[in-house]
Parts: sequence; C-alpha cells; structure tokens
Amino acid sequence: MKKRKLIKKIFISFFFAVFVIVAFFGTGLYLSVRPAKADGAVYATEYEKDLDRAVRLSESYYRSYYIKGFNILTYYPYRGVASCWEYIGLISLTYKMALLDTAYLKRMDGILDGLKYYRTEHNGAFSGYSAWRGAFKNSADYRELAYDDNMWLGRDFVGLYELTHDKKYLDLAVEIAEFLTKDAYVRLDSSLFTDKGLAAPDGAVGGFYWAYEKDAVHACSTGPAAQFFAALYRVTGNEAYLGIAQSTFRFLPYLVNDEGVFSDFMSFNKDADNNILSIKDIAGQPYTYNSGSPITAAVELYGAVGEAQYLDYAKAWARSADEYFAEATETESVKRYPTMVWFNLILLNGYTALYRYDAANTEPYISNIQNAIDYGFDNSRLTGFLGFKRDFFSNDWYQGWPEKYPFSPIALQMSANAEIYATLAYIRSL
Repeated sequence: MKKRKLIKKIFISFFFAVFVIVAFFGTGLYLSVRPAKADGAVYATEYEKDLDRAVRLSESYYRSYYIKGFNILTYYPYRGVASCWEYIGLISLTYKMALLDTAYLKRMDGILDGLKYYRTEHNGAFSGYSAWRGAFKNSADYRELAYDDNMWLGRDFVGLYELTHDKKYLDLAVEIAEFLTKDAYVRLDSSLFTDKGLAAPDGAVGGFYWAYEKDAVHACSTGPAAQFFAALYRVTGNEAYLGIAQSTFRFLPYLVNDEGVFSDFMSFNKDADNNILSIKDIAGQPYTYNSGSPITAAVELYGAVGEAQYLDYAKAWARSADEYFAEATETESVKRYPTMVWFNLILLNGYTALYRYDAANTEPYISNIQNAIDYGFDNSRLTGFLGFKRDFFSNDWYQGWPEKYPFSPIALQMSANAEIYATLAYIRSL
C-alpha cells in the first residue's frame, strides 16, 4: 500500500513538474509573425505604430497566458484557468490579428480545440458554451452559461468565416444561433411597453436573456445578439435570422437613457411559471460595451437592408457614447475612459463599423481612444515579469497602476489592450 502511494506521489509530482515547465517555457515557443520594433522606435505612420504595438502586446499575451501544449488559457500569467469570457478574448484577438496577417490563423485549430472544454451538451444536444472550463471536451456545466458569451463567440465565427471561407466557422456560428433562438430569445408583447407609458414598438419586438436564470433582458445580451444575427443573415441569406435581428434591435432604444447611452437591463414582473406580466424597471449603469454593440448592430442592419434609420441610430449613439465616456483630463488631447478595457474595445468596434459610412464624424471618437491607449502604453507599461520579456500596461490608461495591488494583469484586459491596437491598425489600413 505504501509503495502504491509513493508511486502515485511520484507520478503526480512528475506531471506537475511537466505542467510548470510547459507553462513557463512552452508558452514562449511562439515566434512572432512580425517582430516588434525596439523601444523608442520612430514610426513613419500611425498604422505602423499601431501594428507594431499590436504585435508586441499580442505576442506577450500569448506567451504569458496561453499554454499551447494543453490548449489552456490562464487567468493570470501561468496560474488560474480562464473563464469562457477570457477565452473569447483569445479568439477575438487572434481573429483581429489575422485580419492584419493571415499567418495568425495557424493558431486557431488549437484554440478551437481548447474551446471544446467549455462546450456543453444536455440530453445529447448542444447547449451552449459554459462560463467555466470542463474537465473533458463537451462536458462543461450547461447550467453555468452566460448567453452573451455565446453571442460574442458567434460574432467571431462569422468574421472568421468571412475571412477564410472555411465552413467549419459558419457551422459553429449556426449551431450557436439555433441554440440561442430556442433557449434565450423572448418575444415581448407591445402592451408591455404601452402599459408602462412607453411608445408602442413599430413591429415585432424581442430580446435576449443574459443568463440561465432568465431574470431580465440586458443590453449586454440583446446588443450583441442583434449584431450577430444581422451578420449571420448577411452571410447565409436566412430570413429568420434577419427577423430576429430586427425584432431584437427594436428593443434596444427602450434602454437608452436621457444622456443617449444604454441602461444595463429591463427587468420584469413574472408569474410562478416565469411568464412576463409587466415591466418592472429599466435600470443599471451605462457601460461602454453596451453602447458599442448596438452601434455595430445598427451598422450591420443598415448594410443588410439599407434603411437609413439604422445609420441614424448608429450616428446618434456613437456621438452620445463619446460625449459620455471620454472624460476630459488635465492632459491636452488625452481623455480618460472606464477601466474595463474589454468594454472599451467593444465600443471601438462600434466606431470601426460606423467609420466605413461616416468617417469624418467618427474619426474624432476613434482618435480619442487612440490617444488614451497611447498614453497608457507610453506611461504605465511594464516590460519584464519573473525574468521574462513581457509587455503589460494598466487597465487605467490615464492613472496607471494603482498603489494597492499594483500588478494585476488579467488575461481579458491584456488581450483587449492588444486587440484595441490591432483594431486601430485595421482602421488605418482601410
């Protein structure tokens, strides 16, 4: 018996040692697709600077968080398994980098294999991607999923399909869309709005629940759903997807507050069977991503059906978002943004979508984000960690690292910093 225990301890110790070696060194086996310039380099154009910083930050991110040999993403550098939300950041960053250089697509097969550990099946059917990684593929807990995670994944799969024309990405997107339609979408009777003293919707209206509890319809789920289904209609021509995108979009203006940005959710009074009886409240603080995804959704629908009203919505919401979220500072030409970088990325995505149709008015909003993140990169970037060459900078681009917990590079925030630079480089390449 003692011999067996000793062998077991040796085996566990050996496995752990291998894991640590791979975590520390295996993540560094990536070679940059395009080597970054040295610190202090002079850039000829804004595009060159944004591209170089995107490469620098993304390669640092891959080395620090993604364990290639196991297809695992960590929450902090080398520790803690990341949630599906962080894994979405890995996929979306890789997609954005692939827009700049398709060599980044070589990483997607391994990344998609790792995503299978978040995939859930219930009663033999696909049941979405769970918030937490399961022990085995297709074994995650379907009761712990967030519907918006699935929408963000669907959005990226549509983008990857358009970039590669590889049907596997479209199949993944359609699988998510069918699941969301069945499990998260809710039709809302027009009387709910008129009984609350609100204007009657102009057509069928619906929304998407945020989480499995189905307690409220959120901006963070309905915005990306409208965006995702409109994009899916664009690549498939399936009218059912367009109908969902349009009905979902009709819900979004009801969340807009007096300052032109979005409240977080609409809650309902319900009966014992969870049927909606009436609107309880429209509440929750505004977040940058809750303005960003509706802007993108409006642009997607404008591209799909050509109705000017959608572009008008996008322009108005973009203007309000810039006025509300880009706060003036004591430093000339530098605004301060909220410290949830991934949220700011989604707002930039909205500006990027609108830029194609309204470049003159949208450019100042993009420049505000450009100047803000440049300030963070230039003033709070750390270039070393545990003896390894790394590039991290603070979630608070303007104030820098806080005195308390000065070093907290969460995977989602660091991928978002890299992806913002990739997005800016993409805008400059248009």
